[in-house]
Amino acid sequence: MTIACTLPSGAKVMVGTLPERKRVALYRMRGCHLEVLAYFQSEDDADTFCRLMWNVTYPDCEKASEPI
Repeated sequence: MTIACTLPSGAKVMVGTLPERKRVALYRMRGCHLEVLAYFQSEDDADTFCRLMWNVTYPDCEKASEPI
């Protein structure tokens, strides 16, 4: 599952798994160009990041019931 946020420039910032990788990553897509910004140590770390940035849970992208 991937969570995406579209920037005003049209680029997308996403959190999800990449092909051939085991860890969840934070990455940016511009057209067909992919730029990895960070890898998370665990899915819990990715969930914490998504709750702080977008108030949604990872990996199901539902609205977080309680803020962190």
